[in-house]
Amino acid sequence: REREERGGGEGGGEEGDGDGGRSEKRKRRRHEKGRSSSSRRRREEREEEESKRVRVKEQAGHIAKVLQETGRVVGYEDEENPFGDTNLSRAFVWHKKIEKQLNSGVNEGAFSADQVKEKHESRLKEIEQVKKRRQEREREIAERQEELDVLQRDRVLAEAAELEQREEAFHTEQARTRSEIRLREFRSKPVDVFYDILNDVSTSYGALQEPCRMLESLELAELEELKRELQSHADLDVEDKVKSKYWESALTLCSHEVLERRGGGRVQHGVHRSLESDIREILKGKDIGELESLQQDIVGKLELGNTGDEEYWEAVSAKITLHLARAHILDKYRMKLQKLSERTEEEEDE
Repeated sequence: REREERGGGEGGGEEGDGDGGRSEKRKRRRHEKGRSSSSRRRREEREEEESKRVRVKEQAGHIAKVLQETGRVVGYEDEENPFGDTNLSRAFVWHKKIEKQLNSGVNEGAFSADQVKEKHESRLKEIEQVKKRRQEREREIAERQEELDVLQRDRVLAEAAELEQREEAFHTEQARTRSEIRLREFRSKPVDVFYDILNDVSTSYGALQEPCRMLESLELAELEELKRELQSHADLDVEDKVKSKYWESALTLCSHEVLERRGGGRVQHGVHRSLESDIREILKGKDIGELESLQQDIVGKLELGNTGDEEYWEAVSAKITLHLARAHILDKYRMKLQKLSERTEEEEDE
């Protein structure tokens, strides 16, 4: 009986297990069926999306092609246009944008060739305006650069001129320094004699000479060198009226002697030699003030053209200039002699 009970119990367990197994199988079949159905739906959706994507892409391509052909911009060629665009004849169409609009439900009829053409021409105008602005900026930059170049060039030239002036001033100043050194060392040149008479450098009679006689004793080469040196001193004292007049007188005398040497004899200033005595007689005994007054009268008559003999009176005026220069130099020379005399007397008294 125990075996029967055990057998019965085992049989009952097998029956229970059989019902449970079938239930699990049904559940699995239902689960698999649902999963299969879901996969099929997803596959169908993907296929539908792919089909729609292909259809939209083809549709967008067709629309784009039509718009490109019908939206041409007339008046320009691909090879020759101001924009450098080799595809200018074909209107720009944004394929992806068309696809996106079609996907969002926009009707195909909403795409107008006139609209694309208008936008394309608007973009071309903007490009042309940008290009013009760029050209204007480039022109402005070039003009500014040219102005800077001119300013730089002017600055360089000004600096060079200033440097040259400083160099000339240095060398001219050296002329004054050299004259003073030579005078102190008792080895003076003709130009130093003129410098000493004006500036009272020497303290003895050793370096002093009567300037007019000294000029008459010089050779042509020495006179020409003296003339250059006198001009250097004149440039130094150009702002001083008294000194400037002195150097002008010295240059007048030196230039006269140079002309005489080159002419091989006395210069007659265009007047016949027989009239030279007449001119001397006119100038004889007149002081500096009277000579200056006479010259002013002659110059005034020459300017008015009522002298009668223009060549003669020009010669008289030139003679007066020479006499005035000689008088001015000799006056300074006598002043120098007076200073030396006074200095000598003071030293003797001491």
